[in-house]
Amino acid sequence: MLPNPLSPQASQPFWLPPPASTTAPEVDYVFSFIFWISLFFFSLIVGLMLLFILRYRRRQGYTPKPAPKSHTGIEIVWTAIPFFVVAAIFWVGFRAYISMTVPPERNDEIRVIGQKWSWLFEYPNGWVDGELHVPVDRDILLTLRSEDVIHSLFIPEFRLKMDVVPGRYNRTWFRATVPGEYVLLCTEYCGTGHSDMLSRVVVHEPGGYENWLKEASNLLTPTFRPADLTDPAVLLTTLKGGAAPIHAFVRDALSPATKALLDGWAGGTVPEDLRKAIVDDLNTVLRGEILFDEARFAGVSISEEAKKMLASEPAGDDRIQLNRYLLSDAFPDALSRAPDFAEAGRYIYERKGGCRSCHSPDGTANVGPTFAGAWGQRHAMKDGTEALVDENYVRESILDPMAKIRAGFEPVMPTYRGRLSDREIDAVIAYLKTLAKTSEEPPK
Repeated sequence: MLPNPLSPQASQPFWLPPPASTTAPEVDYVFSFIFWISLFFFSLIVGLMLLFILRYRRRQGYTPKPAPKSHTGIEIVWTAIPFFVVAAIFWVGFRAYISMTVPPERNDEIRVIGQKWSWLFEYPNGWVDGELHVPVDRDILLTLRSEDVIHSLFIPEFRLKMDVVPGRYNRTWFRATVPGEYVLLCTEYCGTGHSDMLSRVVVHEPGGYENWLKEASNLLTPTFRPADLTDPAVLLTTLKGGAAPIHAFVRDALSPATKALLDGWAGGTVPEDLRKAIVDDLNTVLRGEILFDEARFAGVSISEEAKKMLASEPAGDDRIQLNRYLLSDAFPDALSRAPDFAEAGRYIYERKGGCRSCHSPDGTANVGPTFAGAWGQRHAMKDGTEALVDENYVRESILDPMAKIRAGFEPVMPTYRGRLSDREIDAVIAYLKTLAKTSEEPPK
């Protein structure tokens, strides 16, 4: 009976990376099983060959004897043994293959897009990132497709490899078992930048994945960080005591669980779970996931900005902005500004958009034009015209990259229509402007 490759006693080949997923031990077992069978027969065949060379070499006084033309018993043996060996290899490999290709019914799906020469990962809430972030000890389903040519996703520590083919979807799954960072690469030659088609897998501790996804998804959104919620006196006279109508109004937006924590607190040091629950709830309000009820505005003192927006019967994004105004009124010093646009643009350039794989920030030649010093300059196009690198040019190049092709470069950039929002494009533009200011070299 074959040993269970998932058992803790299953040995791992010393020349492979440490296993970090539930399927890795199965793959390692198949590898070891085939390796030791191959080594055994290699040693047997080469050993017998050397023995026969020495034992039956030509010598003086010896003449060749007639050899048998056939031997039924030997023929049965040398047919049966390979048959059972190959059948065992098939069974072990097939069992591992089925385990790797049939995902559990309950899983977290992440869509993977391969394109020359970067990876994009789309998460359940719609956020797209250039790195694969997953929680530890959770089943993750990857649905893969290619925008251009055949790629192949490979994570060595997970023993995970799956082709990414244009015109069809492939699926694979894994469960990471060890938190940490791992390399993700393409193992199918896909053109000039194949060796640069690298990314990173981040396996988060319990709770870390959800926090990362929330923060990453709100890259360009202000955050609520009220330092005064750690002051018992402030908390007692605002959300708990309701000193002003605006505070009672905000209290109504808290979840029932948070209100229960707040009602159960009798004063003294503010518990960390209470403070965190309030901040999480109000950040949810800030993102527009919970909208204030306009019917309760009567008697609430709000800012002029909020009054103007209320008078215009806000809807959609305007109602989200109204939430921000109201939180600013309730906690004037608690609402942070949105992150610096240029810094957010650098994040998109390096991680979310995959721009870095083709466009350098320092003037180095690459598959695409460098970003260094490009802003505000006129450049020759393939059709003989010139174009000024400004807001309109950058936006058009991101959404319709085939519209204007820089002279000296091939038209290989995919479109980012539907992947980058207008605010994210604005952030990339802001980042390009900083490269124009800091660059001392002429654009290449």
